[in-house]
Amino acid sequence: MNRRPLARKAPELPSESESELLERFKDFQMVDLRRSKRTAYEKVWFIKKLFKTIGKKPDEISREDLRCFLKTLENFSAATYKNALMALKVFFRDFLELPEVVASFKFPHQVFKPKQIVRDLGYRLHLAVDVKSEMPVAMTVASANENEKKHSMQLFERASCHVKPREAAG
Repeated sequence: MNRRPLARKAPELPSESESELLERFKDFQMVDLRRSKRTAYEKVWFIKKLFKTIGKKPDEISREDLRCFLKTLENFSAATYKNALMALKVFFRDFLELPEVVASFKFPHQVFKPKQIVRDLGYRLHLAVDVKSEMPVAMTVASANENEKKHSMQLFERASCHVKPREAAG
């Protein structure tokens, strides 16, 4: 079952005033916060879902109402919960300027798992880099168990062939 919020149809709004408010919220995100259309749409989607679930006007929604709404997201991933909470925080704290409604809610802890792209193959890359342009001038690839001093003179000689000597200041 696909649980991505953008894959579902957005909930219908009960009144035109809420629709206008959400349109202004979308514009606020795109202009003031420089968010993409997709991000703005996702945040509006969560706020529409909140209105449909709670059934109250935005200025009548309390912390307890938000807590009930967030409980409905327990079966979703931590990332979906985080996105919903971010939408609520941006809507209430930044757009409506009601920070007290969302101040007590914390984001879920997500463990960062870095992907290993390059494996240790037992080699080292030694570079001689031009200081001004930060571009490599010469390089040497050597076995990782070899002493770096062994390759430094060879690298220096190769780099000096490509670098113009400085003019003496007079």
